[in-house]
Order: sequence, then C-alpha cells, then structure tokens
Amino acid sequence: MGNCLKAEVIVVGTYHLILETGHQMDLMDIFYAPFISRNLISVSRLDYIGYSVLFGCKKLSLMSNSMIVDHGILCDGLYKLT
Repeated sequence: MGNCLKAEVIVVGTYHLILETGHQMDLMDIFYAPFISRNLISVSRLDYIGYSVLFGCKKLSLMSNSMIVDHGILCDGLYKLT
C-alpha cells in the first residue's frame, strides 16, 4: 500500500467488469481486499492486456482496438470510470 501498511487479500481471481457502456473487461489475477475502500485498476496492467488510455484536461478515455469503451474524470486525485 502507498502508506506502507498491509491489507489482507482474501481471494485472487478473475473479475468480469461490465462498464456502463456495456463493454466487458476481463480482469485476471485481481486481489480482493475487503478493507480497501476503493477499487483500483493498474494502468500498466490495462496496457498489458491490450487497452489504451488517453489522459488530458482532467479526463480519460479508455480504448480497446482503437474504440473508446469508457470515459472517466479526475476526482480526489484518482481517475474514476463512469
């Protein structure tokens, strides 16, 4: 964790995230840590599995195969997907 504390991981597995746009992201090897209050997705892992992310003007565009699959905004120092 960023503050050098540890959080217990209960399960490691695959999660099928359905975005509001209807696009399904298959996130592999995710950690379920119930004491963490926010869900975080690593941009480097998104790149590894074939997604692109564009940042600018406090917004982001998430793309797959050159098509935008979701948008997000900067809020409290983190980008939040719709």
